[in-house]
Amino acid sequence: VAEEAGVAALADAEYLARSRRAVADERAWLARELSLLGLAVVPSSANYLLFRAPTDGLGERLCERGVLVRTCSSFSGLSAFWYRVAVRTRKENEALVRALEEALEDSRVCEPCGNGAPSSTEGRVRKASEARVRRDQSKEADANG
Repeated sequence: VAEEAGVAALADAEYLARSRRAVADERAWLARELSLLGLAVVPSSANYLLFRAPTDGLGERLCERGVLVRTCSSFSGLSAFWYRVAVRTRKENEALVRALEEALEDSRVCEPCGNGAPSSTEGRVRKASEARVRRDQSKEADANG
C-alpha cells in the first residue's frame, strides 16, 4: 500500500511541484533563521542544511531539549562543530530554532578558554530573539485586523 501511494505521488506532477516549493521556501526560511543565530550555514539545494556552530556540544544541549540533530564529526573534513538538520514543516523548524536559541544561550561561556567570558554569539542570539518577538507580534496584529 505504501509503495502504491509513493508511485501515485511521483506520478502527480502538481504534488511534486508543491512539495518542491514547500521545501525550497522552508529551506530559505530556516537558513535565514540559523544565520540570524550566528551559525555558518552552507548553501543547499537539498532538504537538509549543514551548519557550523560556534561551540562544540551543541548536539548534546539540543538532545536535552528533545531535539536530535546529526553531528558531522565523522564526515571527512568536518569537526564536532558541524551539524546537519532536515528541512521540515514550519512548526517543526520553528521548534528547532527555539531550541537552538536556548542551547546557544546555555553556551555563553567562552569555550576554548572556559573563562566565563560571553561568547561572540550572545549578542546575535539576543538580537535574533528580539527580532522573532517583533515578527510574532506583527503577525498577531495582522491577524487581529
